[in-house]
Amino acid sequence: MRFLLSVFIFLPFVLFAQITESFDDGNFTANPVWSGDVSFFEIVNPPVSGDGSLASSNDGQVLRSFPMAGDAVLLTSSTNSYGEWRFSIADGYNWAVSSTNDFKIILMTDNSTTADLLHGSQNFNGYYLKFDGATSDQFVLYRQSGTVSTPLIVTGYPTDVDGTSSIGRSIKVKRSAVGEWAVFIEDEFDVEATTQRGSTVIDNSHTTSQFFGIVTNITNPGAARLVYFDNLYIGPEIEDTVKPELSYLSVISDTQLDVHFSETVEQTTAETTTNYFVNNSIGNPVSATLDITDNSIVHLTFSTSFTLGLMNTMTIQNITDLNSNIINPVDEDFMYFIISPYDIVINEIMADPSPVIGLPEFEFIELHNTTPIEINLAGWMLTVGSTIKTLNTAAIPANGYIILCHPDAESLLSDFGTVLTVESFPALTNAGTTIKIEDNLGQFIDQVAYTLSWYGDGTKDDGGYTIERIDPENTCSGIGNWTASVNTAGGTPGIQNSVFASNTDNTVPFIIDLVVVNSIQLRVYFSEPVSVAEATTLSSYLVSDGFGNPYLINMYDSENKVYNMFFDSVFTSGSTYTLSVGGISDDCLNPLTHVDIEFQFYIPATHDLLICEIMADPDPVVGLPGAEYVEITNNSVYDISMVNWTFMANDYSDMIPDMRILPGEHIILCDVDDTAAFSSFGKTRGISGMSELTNSGMTLALVDETDRSIHRITYSDDWFAGSFKADGGWSLEMIDPDNPCTGEDNWKPSVSTTGGTPGVVNSVDADNPDVTPPEISHVGYYSTSIVEVFFNERIDPASINPDYYFVRGSDFVIDVIPVEPEYLSVLVYFIDYISYEQDYLDILDTITDCSGNQLITSESFGFAVPVDPAPFDIVINEVLFDPLGDGSDYIEIYNRSSNTFDLKDLRLATRDETGIIESVKEVSSESFLMAPGSYMVITEDIVNVQTQYYTPAPKLFVEAVSMPSYSNESGEVVLMDKTGEVLDDFIYNADMHYELLSSVDGVSIERIDFDVETNSEMNWHSAAQTVGFGTPAYKNSVYNDQVIGNELVNVSPEVFSPDNDGYEDILTISYKFGQAGYVANVKIFDAKGRLVIELVKGDLLGTEGTYTWDGIDRFDEKARIGAYILYFEVFDLKGNTNKYKLPVIVASKL
Repeated sequence: MRFLLSVFIFLPFVLFAQITESFDDGNFTANPVWSGDVSFFEIVNPPVSGDGSLASSNDGQVLRSFPMAGDAVLLTSSTNSYGEWRFSIADGYNWAVSSTNDFKIILMTDNSTTADLLHGSQNFNGYYLKFDGATSDQFVLYRQSGTVSTPLIVTGYPTDVDGTSSIGRSIKVKRSAVGEWAVFIEDEFDVEATTQRGSTVIDNSHTTSQFFGIVTNITNPGAARLVYFDNLYIGPEIEDTVKPELSYLSVISDTQLDVHFSETVEQTTAETTTNYFVNNSIGNPVSATLDITDNSIVHLTFSTSFTLGLMNTMTIQNITDLNSNIINPVDEDFMYFIISPYDIVINEIMADPSPVIGLPEFEFIELHNTTPIEINLAGWMLTVGSTIKTLNTAAIPANGYIILCHPDAESLLSDFGTVLTVESFPALTNAGTTIKIEDNLGQFIDQVAYTLSWYGDGTKDDGGYTIERIDPENTCSGIGNWTASVNTAGGTPGIQNSVFASNTDNTVPFIIDLVVVNSIQLRVYFSEPVSVAEATTLSSYLVSDGFGNPYLINMYDSENKVYNMFFDSVFTSGSTYTLSVGGISDDCLNPLTHVDIEFQFYIPATHDLLICEIMADPDPVVGLPGAEYVEITNNSVYDISMVNWTFMANDYSDMIPDMRILPGEHIILCDVDDTAAFSSFGKTRGISGMSELTNSGMTLALVDETDRSIHRITYSDDWFAGSFKADGGWSLEMIDPDNPCTGEDNWKPSVSTTGGTPGVVNSVDADNPDVTPPEISHVGYYSTSIVEVFFNERIDPASINPDYYFVRGSDFVIDVIPVEPEYLSVLVYFIDYISYEQDYLDILDTITDCSGNQLITSESFGFAVPVDPAPFDIVINEVLFDPLGDGSDYIEIYNRSSNTFDLKDLRLATRDETGIIESVKEVSSESFLMAPGSYMVITEDIVNVQTQYYTPAPKLFVEAVSMPSYSNESGEVVLMDKTGEVLDDFIYNADMHYELLSSVDGVSIERIDFDVETNSEMNWHSAAQTVGFGTPAYKNSVYNDQVIGNELVNVSPEVFSPDNDGYEDILTISYKFGQAGYVANVKIFDAKGRLVIELVKGDLLGTEGTYTWDGIDRFDEKARIGAYILYFEVFDLKGNTNKYKLPVIVASKL
């Protein structure tokens, strides 16, 4: 634009200190200098998606307030008090402006004190423009006089309540030399604001200024509650010298035209009929009316009708804009004609704009005019699904485009081309719907029935991309003439499609699959939509061996590509037949070549189909697509049709697309978005849940239509055996398909240079028979007369016989049932109720695994009815909170009662700094009985702990799915029951370790006595070096159940060696009095009477208890070898005092 500066030289009191700031230098610290809450603002490239986006900005860098920031003030020096203030501004997308969350622009202020400029405490003299959440979410110009705010101009803009669309706005505030204020606002970033909002007002209350500023009022900070600010100009008024121009003409009817100008035009000149003239004896219009809402449009009506198909020329002159700039005379051609079907075609569809790729996050439909004539859409009908909408007046240029969208999208999509808004724009279903266009007379113009498959891209159909028509002249091909946009922005609204090409359909259809649904039904899949009439003709299909034609055919899908056939006779399992197909063409009349297809009917057995490769962690990419997949293979000698099969991943399940798998064939299952990426590797099918695979492991299964588990596998990242390949990019592959039952021992990371072998034989394929016998892991409680016996691998259900299970050598067992579908446990049914007292179940060695390996030996397991534990029935007995290297924490608990408990009912937790219990974790997801007097170790990695520590009782371990995080420095271990009642808790810290240890990494801390209070620091000590610094699942190395003797105070042992070798490392001091209430002081002196350490000072005692000394003196050094005196003093409130002195020897190995 060209502008002139109007300098008021005749008013010497008006001073201008011009400021221009675009922030494109990347800072706001200089030229000009900004002050105030500068740490709450930053310079950014405007984001175009998500909360806080500025989707309408094509500008360079902008100033932005920080997301999640509250109230803030930013000021720059400005003495301007007359002239113009121009700037661009926007609030974050989904701000939801309110009385407690809005912002203002301070045009003039005499005060730079931040507190005096904030909402609710304003105290300055000047003026400000506020996006006022308390005034119907409109822009309001205020005068501020001290603490009094007075509205001067209520703009009435925006007209809708709440500004939640992140509309970029250009604003101009003018103050003339006589003090007349006016506000102009446009719904576009970085343009000249010419539309006046509200009335003008004269106010000269304040005529001096010191600062200009931006103030945010944000009571509830959020990611979207931020302000974008740019293109600041403060200075003398800039005069507009740009002339209006003709944008285009719209032919409304044979007597009506709409004239569209480039800017708002002045009403008098716009409504002067002699300013418009049409040749061909049409002349001047009889009326010219300026549009009420858009002052850049003039509606013309003529008395003489336009001739159909005749080109006319309109001459326009003498039209002025609001600043009296006169249009250059212009001639524009137009034609009136009657439209035919497909003159306008549905050309592009944005059904799923999220996630944003590069276009605004709004749905839209693009129409394309295939004629050389401009067409007006006034009164046309848009039908989406069952919703019908009437279109407003809008011209679609000759061979041009128009974008249909919701009004909220207008300001953003208008940057791409002509926009026609549709109130309550019908939702475009992501999965597909039917869209139809009819003209104002109800004539059919075009229709498409799109589906998700029209994208032809498993990634792009997840959102952000449009589907585009390839050839606008091809109106018969449906899906074959549409595909996902290849434009980097995700679509091409308003311009020629990115996939535009000649696409005449000359391709013949073919059969891509034949599936045997059941013994009397076939399903055929064509490569493209075919004629429904021909595809449902019985004589189009013939089956050999006397089966003949089907008696019924129906269409199976909504795209005319899949058809079911039903026969009178039953197919024989394992037999081979031939289906002949012919006489069928596609919608463009291309005929199918006659084809004969062999097929078999076969009901698969367990392990006929196998999961043979798993890519759970594709990142970083090694050589395959960066997506998860599972490979399955047909390990039988028959064709297998998968119809209504399910892929399961833990609790998630999804239907596998119906298909036929030939013997030895490999199928890649991946996410529907990734099918295109894997299709070059082999036969690929997409399912929606493949992204559910977890890197650490889960259970996967192939389940047929009768809910039979044909193959089930529980993988783990442990299967990588410590290889670097566990970090991602490499698949796990089955070694031997003939050994499907073995887990980890029959799987390896791929050795292919690409990281996996989808679609082909595995790179690790080899003979690998299973020769490892199964083991019984533990026994759980199921009900009052049933226990559950758990195994470490899948067992053969045929090997389960109740005759091989005994209790007390009797016929107490009446039945044993394997638990489907995993077969990792059996339910043992008893003839009578289970006792609360311990009983023993003897199991003979006749049980075999899936490969026929037998238990090595018979085993006996204790069991009883578990009860709910009371506090201190189970105690925390050993804690490893600082494991060695990548080792795993473990918590050892001990059952100090005479009852049996179920680990399934226990929980581990910790506490936060306020003492609130948090991070509650289940100890065991399955029943696991804990016998009286037994230990149990809880850890996330049993193999790791058992590898690092001696473990005489490996079956007394339970692997928790997850455990609370226990700090290496300090924390609290909380043991609870299932109701949340605390059974025991232990507050630990690293200082409790033996002070002379050079390192405590991998050293557990052990309880000395089960019966002593848990949180007595004297009841804990580092595990001995002689046991490897830990005793998981067996007696602690420092255990001492000192029994108090007849004396009131005792020590044990009298000679001890505090060298952490696991033998007599700790001195236990026991006391027993006839009454409680004594207060104790306990000290250790050397042989010369010098104080070595004060163990206890002012402790209130019970009737009995213990203290310990680890041989460390008050200087944190090991006491020297020699004799010492224990001084134990007690007194009560009555003044009674007793003193005890006992000898103690500190010894050491020679």
